[in-house]
Amino acid sequence: MKNQTLILLLVAGACGLVAMLGVKQHLSKNSGGNEEAQTIQVLVAASSITPGDLLGELNTVFSTVNIHTCPEGVVTDLAQIEERSLKVARVAGDYIFVDQLTEPGQTGASAVIPSGMRVKTIPVDANKTHSGMLRPGNRIDLLLSDSHRDPGTGQQIRRVRPLLQYIEVFAVGAEVYGVNSGTGNTQQARNISLLVTPQQMMVLELADTKGEISTVLRSSADQEQISMNGMTEDDLEVGDPGVVNSTSTLDVAEGLGGFALPPEEPANIVAQLENEFGPVRSEPLVQDDAEEFWTMAIYESGIVRVEKVNLNSDVSIETSLQQLPVNGASKSSSPQGGLPSAPVDGLEGLGKGRLDEGALDEGALDEGALDEGALEELTSGLLDLFN
Repeated sequence: MKNQTLILLLVAGACGLVAMLGVKQHLSKNSGGNEEAQTIQVLVAASSITPGDLLGELNTVFSTVNIHTCPEGVVTDLAQIEERSLKVARVAGDYIFVDQLTEPGQTGASAVIPSGMRVKTIPVDANKTHSGMLRPGNRIDLLLSDSHRDPGTGQQIRRVRPLLQYIEVFAVGAEVYGVNSGTGNTQQARNISLLVTPQQMMVLELADTKGEISTVLRSSADQEQISMNGMTEDDLEVGDPGVVNSTSTLDVAEGLGGFALPPEEPANIVAQLENEFGPVRSEPLVQDDAEEFWTMAIYESGIVRVEKVNLNSDVSIETSLQQLPVNGASKSSSPQGGLPSAPVDGLEGLGKGRLDEGALDEGALDEGALDEGALEELTSGLLDLFN
């Protein structure tokens, strides 16, 4: 009994193991098939490619990508790019799309010529290239200068007339617009190529044999066709009857947000402050109106000269003479040619500095001497009076 149970268990375990291995193998096969179905080999640029460059293994490479994220129209076979080039520029890692390819055999500058258009080349010099300012992609007008016979006089006269307007410059020298423009010095170019219609192509060919073609640079944004009449030598005698031309190249910047010329650097600190805080008002410094005066009493041979002096000026404000009191009398006088005398009251009684009648006698005055103590008292009293 025990042996049968053990055998059954072993058989059941073996069957389960076989089933597990079978399921695992089946799932593994399905998983591998799905992985192969979810990826695809597509062609990408191996390096920078300019329009007109012939495509091949040197500038392209295959890359494996997820089929669900891969865009439609990508090249998946080298046979699709044989003898073909790109119409647009690509950089390393960019997809190569079928609709970006030219027709077989179409390479170089012809790869970027739009359908139905032609490229006509004319000779130029530094004057016609505007000293090198003319660039591939610019728009120009063409004028024709030639000579013709005047029906009235039968003389040959020079004339100029408009030929074509708003023509795109396809190339200047070997620089092609959208291909390799901006790689050289166009001032030295000896030819320019123009993108024209078949009708304009014939006009240019005929004009090149008729006279001299000149170029006029214009704005690419100005697409207006202007009706102009030709001019002859006789028209030059009349002069320009038009109005004054006040248009400036700076007018293009008007109305453009965020455009401003850089401010000039301030010449000094005052200009810098005015730029930051507005005009600086200049005002005189406030001076102290208070003045300081001194009053001086000068003793000269029995006469006391009292002067009030402004320390900010050398001119005396007040001057008076007072004769020293003798027997209670006082005498005032003004110096000759000086200011009017100002009375000095109270010289006889100056409070603390009051002079006694006996402090001075005629002998002392005659001798020109005063008691030292009396002189100090008199001077102190005078100073107290005028202060």
